[in-house]
Amino acid sequence: MDTRWNYTLVILEVAIEQRTSLQSWIKDHPELAHLKFDSERWERLKQIRDLLKPFEDHTLYVSRNEPTIHRIPNLYLKLDQLLQGIVKKQGIYASYDKTLIEAARKGLEVFNKYYSAMKENDMYWIACVLDPRIKIKWIEKNHLDAEEIIARIKGYLKKAYVPEEQLPVGPIGKQEKFRVDIEMEFLQEYGSAVSADDDIERYFNSPQVSYVADKSVTQVQWVENWWAAHKVEYPLMFAVARDYLPIPGAEVDVERLFNIARDILGLRRMSMSAESLRALILLKDYIRRQAAGQV
Repeated sequence: MDTRWNYTLVILEVAIEQRTSLQSWIKDHPELAHLKFDSERWERLKQIRDLLKPFEDHTLYVSRNEPTIHRIPNLYLKLDQLLQGIVKKQGIYASYDKTLIEAARKGLEVFNKYYSAMKENDMYWIACVLDPRIKIKWIEKNHLDAEEIIARIKGYLKKAYVPEEQLPVGPIGKQEKFRVDIEMEFLQEYGSAVSADDDIERYFNSPQVSYVADKSVTQVQWVENWWAAHKVEYPLMFAVARDYLPIPGAEVDVERLFNIARDILGLRRMSMSAESLRALILLKDYIRRQAAGQV
């Protein structure tokens, strides 16, 4: 499995799938009769499975080998809605066992601490608006303080990302100078220069980008391709995308790195230098990506 976080769910799914076989096996072994589940217990197992399933979907999503930070705010919102729905016994959760409702209530208390911390970190909001198909629409629809959030992140971006100063140009010949003067005169008359405010404001204020769904391209790859194609149009926002989109949405990659290092540093390799370990980790990752057709 890609992650150990969902072992409980996997065990429950296998048990429910093999319910008939398990009951027959217990019937053939009378000494295990005390382990037999009645219909009520099987129904409770199904409820636990259904409760855990959305968490598996979300953990597997952030466990992928590609950036997911721009989707983290929406994942948090969906998990909050899920836990709130369970605690309030909405819809299918109205018939849930009271012990599961109480477990969800405790889980919601812990979850809210992380959710609050996420809301206070503008890194997530900035990454969220970097999908040109969504921009600020998701924030406006799902948060009462949307105007404050948008104004805050725009103000930060305008301070943190400013046009680079032009390097002094060396001496040029008369013919080249004439060509440059003609081009600049034409641009000054009919074009408009881009400032930091123009770049960032234009991106935020322009309509969302229409798109054609293509299942052969991942959504993350679509966003990356769009920014690569529009880096000249939005040079400052492209710099923002370059800085924020590669940030991992979870610590999964770090955990995988530690696992790889543990596998490499066996009992007979404890004297390996840091440089050798780094080289082996990079080589192993390159071979893995090459086999998967990613390089």
